[in-house]
Amino acid sequence: MFFEEGDWIDKDTIKKVFNLKGYARGINTSKAQNIIVCISAEKGPGNPYIDKWYHNDEYDGILYTGEGQKGDQKLTRGNKNLADKRKAHFFRKVKQRYLYCGEFLLKECKQKMENGIDGLPRIVFKFNIKYSGNHYPEKLRKEMNKL
Repeated sequence: MFFEEGDWIDKDTIKKVFNLKGYARGINTSKAQNIIVCISAEKGPGNPYIDKWYHNDEYDGILYTGEGQKGDQKLTRGNKNLADKRKAHFFRKVKQRYLYCGEFLLKECKQKMENGIDGLPRIVFKFNIKYSGNHYPEKLRKEMNKL
């Protein structure tokens, strides 16, 4: 385990621990460790992605938007890596802080229409991803409820 679910981490630590090169994008592949690290940021100016975090009686998870800000998203790069690997470590970015949410498993991938950064409709990938445990640990649930 890299961090405890519910820990707040800075970007430089994430990049160092997971051996990520360059800027930490939404979907990052650590070739050295053979893992995927995903970051879900709050929707706002310059961020067209609409991710939905949820918890219910069946399972906890996220409906995560694939990468690509303009035009139809393609099943390449990070989107393909996530679809192929089917599991990833997730962080939730709030301002300049990152909440470690743990390892998640891909349940299904669908396509949907959403507006891009330019305001134009496009096809995006929506990854329905489930927390690998039964439910979010209490520490993570408390931090998520504060958001």
